[in-house]
Amino acid sequence: MNALEKASLKELFLSSPALQEEARALEEENPHQGKRCNFLRANGECLVYEARPIVCRTHGAPVQAKGLDVEGETWVDVCPLNFQGIEISSLPPAHVLNLDTINMILAVLTNHGFRGDESRTLLSVGAILHE
Repeated sequence: MNALEKASLKELFLSSPALQEEARALEEENPHQGKRCNFLRANGECLVYEARPIVCRTHGAPVQAKGLDVEGETWVDVCPLNFQGIEISSLPPAHVLNLDTINMILAVLTNHGFRGDESRTLLSVGAILHE
């Protein structure tokens, strides 16, 4: 996650010591054996839902972005668990999130608040709190 997303999670953890402790216990317990996010409880509920990063907010939604291999080409993708039996190409454009636009907005906001900070942080309590 970027500096803006990290700051949001840090603020959440600092405002709630109980949540911070639960996150530490969850990381220690590792109920998903490293195959899912560190902040997902054993029942799949997100511990940091109100401050979750963009990648989490868009997970499972229909998304589009410019292709990396062919200039100007865009691709659309969805979580197959959320869209069974639906042809992706039939989704109206207004129902598809444009990742390029979302990432550009996030980059502008991050640059505004954290000028020059291009660091990336792992989703862990220690990394978020600089421990």
